[in-house]
Amino acid sequence: VSTQSTGSNNRTTQSSENRWTIGIPKDWLGRAEVDVKLALDHFISQLRPSGISVVELQMPKTIERVNLEHRKISLSDLASTHLKAFGTLEKHRYRTRIWDLILEGSQISKEDLDQSLKFKMEWKSD
Repeated sequence: VSTQSTGSNNRTTQSSENRWTIGIPKDWLGRAEVDVKLALDHFISQLRPSGISVVELQMPKTIERVNLEHRKISLSDLASTHLKAFGTLEKHRYRTRIWDLILEGSQISKEDLDQSLKFKMEWKSD
């Protein structure tokens, strides 16, 4: 399998050699905690003897926007799912952090959600 950069997305495809290539997003990895970096380095060092190669990937410049739109979609779905399950959203049913996420999701307008879903579909087809 090899990783190929196509537009703003990175895709994985089967190569004729049946070798594996692992793509590492170095710009994101730079923000990881030390123990995460060490664990990844150890994992990769164990794979390299089997012929695995490692390439550096560039994350799309729009990744922050992707994360924002994904958050809106996920939180809206969370609130909707709980509303359907219980008929109402009541704070006493949840721990504080979960309630805050449900409340945030319930305040996302249909227009904002539709815009996020449209962005998601356009980005995936890019």
